[in-house]
Amino acid sequence: MALIRDDTAQLNGAPGIHAFIAGVSLYQHLPDGPGDEAEVSLNLRQLSSTAATAWMFYQWLLKAEKENRLPLPIATIHLLLSPSQAELDRLPDLAASTPDRCTRMNFGRDVTGWRRFARNSNDEMTLFYFAGHGVQRRQKDAVLLMDDFGQPFTGPLTNAIDIHHIINGMAPPPGMGIVAKKQVYFVDACRTPAAELTVGDWANVPDVWAPFAPASDDRSAPVFYATIPGASAFAVKGEQTLFSYALFDCLDRFASIAPLDADADQRWRVTTLSLVQRLDEAIAAVNQAQQGDQDWAPDGPNKEIVLSYLTDRPEVEVLLTLDPAIAADNFQLDIEDEVGTTLPTINPIHPNPHLLNLRAGTYRFAGRPAAGTGFQGFVRNRPVELPKCVLNVKVQ
Repeated sequence: MALIRDDTAQLNGAPGIHAFIAGVSLYQHLPDGPGDEAEVSLNLRQLSSTAATAWMFYQWLLKAEKENRLPLPIATIHLLLSPSQAELDRLPDLAASTPDRCTRMNFGRDVTGWRRFARNSNDEMTLFYFAGHGVQRRQKDAVLLMDDFGQPFTGPLTNAIDIHHIINGMAPPPGMGIVAKKQVYFVDACRTPAAELTVGDWANVPDVWAPFAPASDDRSAPVFYATIPGASAFAVKGEQTLFSYALFDCLDRFASIAPLDADADQRWRVTTLSLVQRLDEAIAAVNQAQQGDQDWAPDGPNKEIVLSYLTDRPEVEVLLTLDPAIAADNFQLDIEDEVGTTLPTINPIHPNPHLLNLRAGTYRFAGRPAAGTGFQGFVRNRPVELPKCVLNVKVQ
C-alpha cells in the first residue's frame, strides 16, 4: 500500500499534516517503456528527474520533521513513485523503498484515503506534490499523466488526473462541512497544449470522485504550479526539477520572514504568502545557474499558512555593487545590525561586486571614501531589510 505512514493513533485526535506525494519518470507505454507502446503518445518521452524530485520532497518533509520545523506533526504520508532505472541506481534509499507505482488506479485509491484523513477535523493540514508529465486542455488547466498513460484499448486520457477535480473534491462536504482548512498543492508538471487531441478527446479524463454540492468553502488552498499556463516545466537531467531547486531553497531559507510580536512561536518561518513573494527571485536564480527558462504561476485562495519554521535566522548572500567601480578600492563600508552591533569593516571593497554573507534581519550600511580620492558621497545610511539578494550603491 502507498500509505507508508499512519501516525493518527499516536496523535490521539490531535490535528496533523496529511501528505500526498507522487512522482513519475518511467511511463509504461511511452517509447522505451516496458509496456505496449501508446497509440497516442502526445510526442512525450521518458523522464529522468521527476520521480527523484518527488522522493526529495518526501525526504525534505522527514528532515523538517526531525528538526522540529513543521507547523503540525506528520499524521499520514501517501507516496506513489514510478522511478526510472537510472534514478534507482543513483538513489540507493529510493531503490530500497517500496512505494506503489503511480498508476491511475493506485492514485485514485490513495487520494481517496488521503481525503478521508483530511476530513478528520477542520484543523488538519494537507500537502500535495506531483512531479511528472502534464498537459493543458484550456487556459489555467492542468492534467497530470499517470505512469500507465497511453495504455492500449483505453481513451487518450483515461489514465490521467484533472488536478482541479482533486482540488474541488477536497472542499468541505455537505452536512457538517468538516475538512482540512489548510491545503497546499504543488504541481511540478508541464501545462502545454496537446495538438494531437481534438476537443472531444479532452472530455475523456475520468473523475476520481462522484460530484457533490459542497458546503461553504472557506479553505485556504493555494496552488503552486511549476509553470505558467501553456508552457513547459524543466529539469536538470538525472537530478531534479528546476522548480524544486527554487522551492527547497525557499522552504529552507530564502522565503523566510521574521515573526510578528504577537506570534506565539517567535521563530522565523516560511508561509504560503512569503513563498509567493519570493519564488520569482528564487526561480530567476535557478534559471541563471542552470541556463533555464522556468516560470511559475500561483492559483487558489491563499490565507496565510505556515509551511516551515527555521532553527535560526537564515544566512543570506548579498551582492554589493559600487558605482562607479573605480570607487571600490578606496572606499570603506561599515555595517551595523538591528541591535547596534558593528560588523567588521570592509576596506577596500574588493572584489566589486562584493559578496557578503549576513544573517537575515535589518542592517544599516554606511560608508565613506578615503581622503583625497575625489569622491565625496557616502553609501546609504538607512535601514536595509534582508533577505535581499542585490544591494546597488551609487557613490558621488
